Amino acid sequence: MATKDPRCKPHRRDWNAIETEYIQGYLDETGRHLFPTKADIQNKYNITMQVITKRAKEKSWDRRREEFQAELQKKTAERLMAEIANGGKGLNLNLYKMAADTVSRCHSLLPYAGTGQEIRNLIGAAKDAQAIASGILPTKTPEADIMQINVRGDIMSQIDISIDPAIINNVYLSHVDDEHRYQIFYGGSSSGKSYFLAQRLVIDMLRGGHNYLCCRKVARTVRKSLWNEIQKALSFFNVSHLFKSNASELVITGPNGWQILFVGLDDVEKVKSISPAKGVITDIWVEEATEAEYSDIKQLDKRLRGQSVVKKRLILSFNPIYQQHWLYQQYFAGHWADDSTRYADDTLSILKTTYKDNGFLMEDDIHALESESDPYWYSVYALGNWGILGHAIFHNWTTSDLSDTEFDSYVYGLDWGFSNDPTAIVQLHYERRTHTLYIKLAEYLHGYTNDLIAAEVKKLNPDLIICDSSEPKSIAELKRHGLCAIPATKGPDSVMYGIKWLSKQRIVIDASLRDAIAEFTTYKWLQDKDGKALPKPEDKNNHCLTGDTLVHTTNGILPIRELVGTTGKVYCYNEEKKCMTTSKYRDCRLTQKEAPILQIELEDGRVLKATAEHPVYTQRGWVTVGELTENDSILKLESINTQLLRVTEIKPAGVEDVFNLEVDCYHNFCVNGGLVVHNCIDAIRYACQYLMTEPDEPDQTLNQVSWPKAGAL
Repeated sequence: MATKDPRCKPHRRDWNAIETEYIQGYLDETGRHLFPTKADIQNKYNITMQVITKRAKEKSWDRRREEFQAELQKKTAERLMAEIANGGKGLNLNLYKMAADTVSRCHSLLPYAGTGQEIRNLIGAAKDAQAIASGILPTKTPEADIMQINVRGDIMSQIDISIDPAIINNVYLSHVDDEHRYQIFYGGSSSGKSYFLAQRLVIDMLRGGHNYLCCRKVARTVRKSLWNEIQKALSFFNVSHLFKSNASELVITGPNGWQILFVGLDDVEKVKSISPAKGVITDIWVEEATEAEYSDIKQLDKRLRGQSVVKKRLILSFNPIYQQHWLYQQYFAGHWADDSTRYADDTLSILKTTYKDNGFLMEDDIHALESESDPYWYSVYALGNWGILGHAIFHNWTTSDLSDTEFDSYVYGLDWGFSNDPTAIVQLHYERRTHTLYIKLAEYLHGYTNDLIAAEVKKLNPDLIICDSSEPKSIAELKRHGLCAIPATKGPDSVMYGIKWLSKQRIVIDASLRDAIAEFTTYKWLQDKDGKALPKPEDKNNHCLTGDTLVHTTNGILPIRELVGTTGKVYCYNEEKKCMTTSKYRDCRLTQKEAPILQIELEDGRVLKATAEHPVYTQRGWVTVGELTENDSILKLESINTQLLRVTEIKPAGVEDVFNLEVDCYHNFCVNGGLVVHNCIDAIRYACQYLMTEPDEPDQTLNQVSWPKAGAL
């Protein structure tokens, strides 16, 4: 006899038994996590409704189904409130992933016909359970010790957020609700300012009404700083499950639809076009604002427009560097002293903090900061004071006899030379524990070809050597000689970042390296006309031209001063083939203000003005302007034709601001019908690139940085 398909005639059972079995089974199964996932609940609900529908023989069962739904909601709410009374011990972190949604939409989602008081009880249970489950509200915190924060927004509009003040450093508590248009948080390393701003951001996002735009100067640094800092804050509050994080697009969407967007200020078009899914950008946070230009901040300020339910804010956070910086001149000059900690007017608030304000700092972190022996760097990086630049850039170095000292690992750097410039090769050892950089060797090679340079490098037997990236062909030649040579990375502000990193180390130079010692002694900040140091390194060794010097580019003939901040191609001279060619130029910059100038006049009336150190190509090869005589002739290059023009006069021409640029491969470019060219500290910066962490990770001391292993170099 064939077995009858049970689906043809469902087993009849008493309705009350079905109802009781489902509710009891549901509560037993989910006793530890009442709301596992939204899909799970919907699935259980659908199965139960299918069973009930199959057994529905009378219209009155529709009423019973509604009663069942109401009973399920009531019993769930009762269970929640029982858990609250028990201190929340049975609650799971996933408990309220959809609780707020269920509560606020209970009228439309489920035909719950309870009284107003029952609705309020259910909402109250949801509010308290969510706070406990997320860690925002400790289970046994006295009500008087809780800051109540109102909520704006959609799904979470009926929920209050309670914050335990103990989780925020006291110095920042009054700034949780700061509504000043412009807000500055600055000070010493490890003061906790970046983490507080991440905490406040999370609170704002749970409140609703806020769309954040989080910025760094360089886009590639955003993920390892701002993104990670905010993810840590979400995890700390145990609310990560309420947010959707799109790591590829760098967008975080809150439970109420408001968003956190991330961008690098070097991506100009993205800054102009980026927009949240709903509403307008209300808050812009610029981390490490000292990296940004004044024009960057002005552009961001213009993005804070349009209607919003909250006041708009531009937030800047950074460690101070020097008083010559535009941030100091714009926001601090005239009303700020180093012993100031707070300032506020109608639109601006400033808070200065140090490691002493961070109650969560570990003892070893405090020791690392307080053990800084250099008074200048202790004042700037530990105490958060604005520095005043002296003339010398590096004063954190000493000399020692390292001739008999052998280290277990080395890093190597190479900076290409040309003409009067030597090629520099350095051998360094870095002691991570003490943050000490040992310069074991620094060779200066004058007039060496790439074959000879490769032979010198091979004597050192390096695993890897990091080279100036402006010579890709020369790097390729080193590789053909069996060397592992790679180009250094040159990004925005890479010189200043390298100087900043080196300035934080203790540098020991072998006493026999006279040229290296001379470079560290003479490497100075650029000075203005009044003799005050500017936050740019002096560029005397990079041979400079006056701003009106006409450069032959593939886009036309332009004054060199107009090429600052641009890239492109220039016409230059291929010495091997004796002909004109083109090559990419980069890093056009002001190299010195009011430098002494020599003026060279040629037989056809052309004039060239440059510093004495600047080389030009003559009948006897490369000669500096200061070495020229009236017996020399300078090469004039036009198309495929070359011509030597005799020097008729050389005379001083006062002082002017001077400029220079870097040219790949050939190190020269065509100006005013002539040829000019374009170097150990640069080599050291290149070698140290793989020792450096990402620029300025928020509030880290050096001993908190995860350094790469020697084998990774």
